[in-house]
Amino acid sequence: MRNANRAEQAELEISGFAPSGRRPKASDLMDEVISDICGDRRLRRRYEIDLRVQYKVMRHDHVAQTGSGKTINLSGAGIACEFDQALKPGSAVELAIAWPVLLNSNCPLKLVVTGRVIRSEEGLTAVRMDKYEFRTQGLKTMHAFAGMGPIM
Repeated sequence: MRNANRAEQAELEISGFAPSGRRPKASDLMDEVISDICGDRRLRRRYEIDLRVQYKVMRHDHVAQTGSGKTINLSGAGIACEFDQALKPGSAVELAIAWPVLLNSNCPLKLVVTGRVIRSEEGLTAVRMDKYEFRTQGLKTMHAFAGMGPIM
């Protein structure tokens, strides 16, 4: 709706019937169009969060590669992470993320995400989430997670 109002206002200004009474410069209109087009076009907000993550790369229902890293940001549709190794775009992955909030104030949680690597460059890997769920984890697992030992 906001863009429609801008477009109507721009039409009025171009035709000389601008509410402000002045005709805008062509560069003003171009700057506005460029900022609308080039802005952040993501549909979902990203939240910067630094959490430990372990990953498994899956091939034909078998674990082909494992490793660890940390999250950079996440949204309802994807997660950006820094991993110890580059992952190949298109790879099926499962991420286990140590969640910072306890269930009922005493039970540790982990967020388990399955998805695909959509981009991997310069230490940053973007994963599109296909499915996610929160799982409880025992204290032993939580301590292994803190030390980044094997938990999956």
